[in-house]
Parts: sequence; structure tokens; C-alpha cells
Amino acid sequence: MKYMRLFVPIGLSTGIVGAYQGLKVRKEYLQNYQKEEPLPGPHRGVEKKNGFNVETNKTINGNIFDNGIPRIKRLMEKIKLRKLFENQIGDEKAKKPDVTVSIVRRKIKLLVLGDSLASGVGCNSIPVLPQFLAKAISHSLDADVEWISDGKIGATVRSIRNGVLPNIKKSMLSNFSNERCTPVTAEYPASELVVVIICGLNDWREMLENFPFGLGPESFRKDLNKLIDEVKEIGTLTNSSCKVYLPGLPLICTTSDPMCSFRITPLFQIFSAICWLWDSQKLAIATDDCMETTTYIGSPSLDTEYAVPGVGNICSDGIHPTDQGYKWWAMHIAEVICLSIMSG
Repeated sequence: MKYMRLFVPIGLSTGIVGAYQGLKVRKEYLQNYQKEEPLPGPHRGVEKKNGFNVETNKTINGNIFDNGIPRIKRLMEKIKLRKLFENQIGDEKAKKPDVTVSIVRRKIKLLVLGDSLASGVGCNSIPVLPQFLAKAISHSLDADVEWISDGKIGATVRSIRNGVLPNIKKSMLSNFSNERCTPVTAEYPASELVVVIICGLNDWREMLENFPFGLGPESFRKDLNKLIDEVKEIGTLTNSSCKVYLPGLPLICTTSDPMCSFRITPLFQIFSAICWLWDSQKLAIATDDCMETTTYIGSPSLDTEYAVPGVGNICSDGIHPTDQGYKWWAMHIAEVICLSIMSG
């Protein structure tokens, strides 16, 4: 027992040092690696309801979209049936439920902000994550989705708040300024603001690089709370209900590829444990939100129909996802968002 008490901290310290050295080597490699930088943001686009045909995208998107959208619709149908029974217990309609219950037309503003994952490092052109996420939400909810995204390479949650949010906030308020003068009707319903914040990886990297003076998980949580509060102010200014989603880091999407830098045991286990220290702060924030307007999204699973593990998920820098990896992650995020919206 005495030896266990001695070896555990030594082993953990060795693992952290090893992870740090791996990151340091990878950072030096990236500094000399000539990769195409993503176009400066903010990026934006619009996805119209029923404007995306699954059949015409089989070659491009493979089973990610072909299997992802039907799965989301099946899960949504279960929620609709449950809500129908809850609202009509004892009524004749509850005995013979009409599964074709109409869904109120939705108009969604999607905001994606964060670090290099949000900026589109590893993508062939514009950031795939927000664009594909908007397509999936639009097709699943039959909604018009207007999306804006921006990210900064190497950004921590503090630099996202100070450097990324002001620009994207200005862009959104300018883009949606006319909507505040538009009356809410059946034809022009009130917009729903869906915000996805991608962060965490650079925060723990910065802590390791500046150890013991780097900011730890508790400081990360405080900064993230401040960022969420400022993001929700955008909903008030744009006359929109606002929900914030905090995805965990997409480890499965990248480590399933043999080209991943952190696939080697025990580096993967150490890397996962360190990442969880920061992802757990996101979960704690969502758990403490009594208004239920903040949701934590765990890492994708290999068990879903749209999972595409293996070669092709990670770009040549050995860290960031490719278009395929981003689409897999986006479909997972879209599933949680759609079910959250349907649940009310």
C-alpha cells in the first residue's frame, strides 16, 4: 500500500510530462508544417427547411447523413409520442394517438464559436462543422437555420471571450438588426438562438506549458461561465430564446484514425483523462444551470449508425479532424440539439 501511494503520483507525473513533451514536439512540427490556414471569419450561411436532399448526397457524405438523419427523426418521434400522451392522458386521442402531430415552424439562429476546431483547421474549404451542423438541424426539424461561426487558432476560453465573441456579436447584431422590428406571427415566428461553444483543448495545453502558473480547471470554469452569460445576452438583444451547448472534445473522431498523434497506449489514456478534467467543468456548468438553458454534449460513440471510425478522420497534422471527422462530430452534436429542442 505504501508503494502504491508512492508510484501513483510518480506515474501520473511521468504521464503528464510525457503528454507535455508530445504536445511540445507536435507544436514544433506544426510551426514548420506548411498547412493551408482557414479563411478568416466570421463565416455564415443559411440552410432552408427541406432544402437538403439525402439521396443526392450519398456519395459526398456516406452513411453519416444517410443514417444520421433517420436516427434523429426516430428519436424525435418517440419524444413527440411521449409528449402527446402526457398532454392528453384520459382523452380519446391518447388511446389512438395521431403520430403526424404537426411541428411548429422553427426559425433557428446557429452560432458556433471557439478555437481551431471552430475555425475549420483541417477542412478543405470553409469550416465544415457549423455548415454540416446547420444542414442536419434544418433537415431534422424542418427548420430554416441561419448560421454564423468564428474561431481562433490556439484560443483558450478567455481569449474566445475577449477576442472571438466581440467580433461575432457585432456581426450577429448587424445581420439580425431588422428582425427586432418584425412582428412575431405564424409566418414569421420568433427565432431560437442555438449556441455551440468549442473549447478546452488549448486551456489545459496552456496550463502545462506555463506550469505551475497556468490556469487550472476551476479558473476555466469561471471564465466559461462568464462567456456563457455574455453569449446569452445576444439572445436578449436579438429577441430570441437562447440555449447553449458545450460539446466535449471529439476524441473518438480523431483517435479512431491510425494517423492520430495520441493513439499510442498509455498516451491516449493519459490524454483522455486530462481532457476530462476540462470537459467535466462543462458538465458541472450544465448540471448547475437551474434554467436548463445549458447542455453538455459528451463525446461521439462508435455505436451509432453514422459512426465512421478508421482512416480518413484526421488531417495530416495528426491532430485536427478532416471534413469526414467534422461531419461525424457535427451529426452527433445535431442529434443532441434536436432532441433537446423537441423536449422543450
